[in-house]
Amino acid sequence: MNKIMKKILIIYNAAIAAILSLFGCTVNGPDEYGTPSADFVINGKVSSNTGQPVPEIAVTMRTEHYTDTAGNRLFSTIDSVATNSHGEYQIVAQSLWPEDHTFHVVFSDVDGAANGSFADTTITVEFVDPAFSGGSGNWYAGQVQKELNVELSPKE
Repeated sequence: MNKIMKKILIIYNAAIAAILSLFGCTVNGPDEYGTPSADFVINGKVSSNTGQPVPEIAVTMRTEHYTDTAGNRLFSTIDSVATNSHGEYQIVAQSLWPEDHTFHVVFSDVDGAANGSFADTTITVEFVDPAFSGGSGNWYAGQVQKELNVELSPKE
């Protein structure tokens, strides 16, 4: 009986090894978990129509989320900052899938007449076939940057 059990175990082990090899169960190194991601950066300077930098302008990066049944476009806010005393800003969409993206960047005068009154401006920025830099070689593809300098018009 002992010889029969050994033969059964040998056949069983061979069958299990064959099944595992069909499914590609091999040990090639450490497992990696995560999602491919990248950072999309937009930076620039906001100035008035006279060329003067405009501080305290709200800069909001949005992406179109979907269109509802009534045809209204709905947006999701990704990042929002205020321009510094030199009119400079930087907004970042972090950890997005590394592919083409379109963002709507909204410039809003939220401080009233303190720095003049400016009309809201929305500019569409497209990242088509982005070339990422600084990636990790694994899941993080790196970042891509675009410069967007804006001249605001006075409010009428």
